Amino acid sequence: MKFRVLTVLCPTLVATAQALGAQAIDCQIEKSDYFINVGSSLRLSPDANLLMTVQGKFRNNEQVTYEKDEPVVVADVQILRTTPVVIPSADLAVKQDGFIALRLKMLGKRPLPALQEIALPDGRVFSIVPVSQDHAVVTTKAGELCNVAISYRVPDPYWVRGMQVDPADATIEPKIQEDVADRAGVRIIFNGVAAGQLNFQEVWVSGSSIRSSVNRSFDQFAKTVRVGFFDFEVIDVSSGKITLRYEIPNRGPVKAADVSKAGLRPGAFAGAMVVRTRRR
Repeated sequence: MKFRVLTVLCPTLVATAQALGAQAIDCQIEKSDYFINVGSSLRLSPDANLLMTVQGKFRNNEQVTYEKDEPVVVADVQILRTTPVVIPSADLAVKQDGFIALRLKMLGKRPLPALQEIALPDGRVFSIVPVSQDHAVVTTKAGELCNVAISYRVPDPYWVRGMQVDPADATIEPKIQEDVADRAGVRIIFNGVAAGQLNFQEVWVSGSSIRSSVNRSFDQFAKTVRVGFFDFEVIDVSSGKITLRYEIPNRGPVKAADVSKAGLRPGAFAGAMVVRTRRR
């Protein structure tokens, strides 16, 4: 008789579990052909980047001759940090079945950084999204939640399987978030030819304040020179004048070392990353 009672109750329990949450998709990250050591296989997402935007009156791809003390470039520069994020459509939970099981909360409309990712041998790439100090969820690049999570505040991070989404109709949207790290004006001035050198002055300003002023010198026979964040082709040097050609994009990548060298702030990544605690 007891056995028959349990048989009747089991379908009810299963139906309740299905109503509370839908199974996330099986991404097969941790299975045999795609075994990943979560403690050492994560990489920084290429979408986590440092960019610059440049505004000014440029003479791109023209050959222009400059005299001593004449400005070559006058521009406004903005330094941007880009961060891949996922944004839940509403408050949701990613959880396991059972009374004592993992339950991870994600607040609706709040961007969650996804700075790291896992790239599989078959070409698929998955985002890693920390949602607590101890755990991260895993999503596809299209924004679908996988049925595994990562527990990483231990000597060896490990997979947590059997995750579900509650409510079942909740969605997440992947986006690239841009944050301004710094902004400044720049003047690049040709300072003439002396002692076998091409001389330039690189001046960074904020309002009426000079943030940095750097002399850049190059061999007089140099074919290209780099001043600030920009490359210039040297076409001709004669009679104390210089003819240059350049192409300055309105937007493009920039190195943190170059930003710091100019006296600007490159900023830092926004968000947490899964700690690589031990390599095998």
